[in-house]
Amino acid sequence: GTSRSEVSAESKDPYSARALICRFKAFSPDCVFHVQNTNCHDNQNHPKRIESDLPNVSSEAPAPLYDLPNLGYFLPQTPMSHPPRASTSATTLSALRVAHAIPLDARHPASEWSLSTPITFCADWQGRNPDLMRQTEVRVLWTPSALYLRFECRYRELFVFDDSDPSGRRDHLWDRDVAEVFLQPDPSRPRYYREFEVSPNGMWIDLDIFPGGLNDLKSGLQRSVWLDREHDTWAAELAISMAALTTSFDSAAVWRVNVYRVEGKQEPRFYSAWQPTNTREPNFHVPEAFGRLCFVEK
Repeated sequence: GTSRSEVSAESKDPYSARALICRFKAFSPDCVFHVQNTNCHDNQNHPKRIESDLPNVSSEAPAPLYDLPNLGYFLPQTPMSHPPRASTSATTLSALRVAHAIPLDARHPASEWSLSTPITFCADWQGRNPDLMRQTEVRVLWTPSALYLRFECRYRELFVFDDSDPSGRRDHLWDRDVAEVFLQPDPSRPRYYREFEVSPNGMWIDLDIFPGGLNDLKSGLQRSVWLDREHDTWAAELAISMAALTTSFDSAAVWRVNVYRVEGKQEPRFYSAWQPTNTREPNFHVPEAFGRLCFVEK
């Protein structure tokens, strides 16, 4: 669509030194750049964008350097915490209450994450074509002041932008590989919800969705990302202020939610959804298909 800002885990084996080790300082100076039209995410035409070809980097020009705050290191460490498995069938995602703020560290997750009940999915947006090598696992924690999400993502290939705002924000992030969550604190307003996206290299975008448009949410989103090339996985942890989601948080309320992944360099890309949207063409903006988000005390 139009620019969204405009409308508005253990192993004893050693790991390869070729892994990307940076605080999003830069991609390898070996990136190949392409230009390609992409039509995705919300089925509207997007303008041409420069693309960088990872992971086998070779290049015509060095990538620019960035120093993004609040971004975890991209370091190889362990496989996902669980082996691949088929998608869960539940329609409820449970957020577990924790006693204190969770430090974001996608490489070394806090122990509290293991106490929460994950959901997993690996099928496309129609609930078809499951691909265990592209499985996504999601866990959610909460305190009265923040909502925390952890994504663990298996991938077959990487396709990411090489440029962003200094903060790491990137418009049209959905034109590359991303994990996404749509949150709807007030289900009585079905066309109003919040959208958060994060990429394997730590870029992000947050959006306020409403009938007929969208705006930058400016939520103060915090994140940490870890890329493990040895095991073809990446993980991301997000911290979202409750104040950016609702003016009056009630843990007894049931929110609506859906979680997605996008992967691939060209159509047909892999559009994956926890709760299938069942549209003819890939479309995540179907609030009628959202699942439930419940806040669990313990």
